[in-house]
Amino acid sequence: MKKILSIIILSITLFSCKKKVIEGTYTIKGHIYNDCSKTPLKNYLISLRNHYYENNRPKYVTCDTTYTDNNGYFEFTFTNPTSGLLYITGSNGIYPGFINDLPIANIDSLKIMFEARSSLNATLSTNESYSSKDTLYITGSGSSINTKIVGPFKSGQILPTFNYSFSANTYKDNFINSILSYKINVKGIYKTITKNVYPCTNDTVTINLN
Repeated sequence: MKKILSIIILSITLFSCKKKVIEGTYTIKGHIYNDCSKTPLKNYLISLRNHYYENNRPKYVTCDTTYTDNNGYFEFTFTNPTSGLLYITGSNGIYPGFINDLPIANIDSLKIMFEARSSLNATLSTNESYSSKDTLYITGSGSSINTKIVGPFKSGQILPTFNYSFSANTYKDNFINSILSYKINVKGIYKTITKNVYPCTNDTVTINLN
């Protein structure tokens, strides 16, 4: 009985550690541009890699490798990947890549900016009074934004423009975006504002201090 029980436990353990393969052949097509001017990234060696976990450890497997053409166009074809996510990177295979969290699916017309920059213009909104003893701290998640602004503050006050550089983009619903978060500390009270920031845009956000 103990022997049978041991075999059952071993079978369950081995099954739970087994990789799940997504059967089928998939194609991902698109263009890579140098920057927001949409200058093609020409004749550049890129790799499509499968990112998944096995025995609680991250695994990175190359699915396909190709060169962009003179128009920055690329096309990957891969078969039976492991359940997880995909990312596109250079020949070095470094994660995170140019674009991350790609689903295992057929994707057409994917557009990737090798170096994309955006700007965010912030305006304050407040019904309270602040003095020179109050300080506003703003930091951007995943960016070099680290701003300290001394009061007083008033509603409608325009802050310096925040410039954001996309070093690693995330794929979601057929577009590329990155999330920029601001944590604000005024009078010892922390507030968090989250703003979706898209490549090559000049957007606005209102920071509410109430």
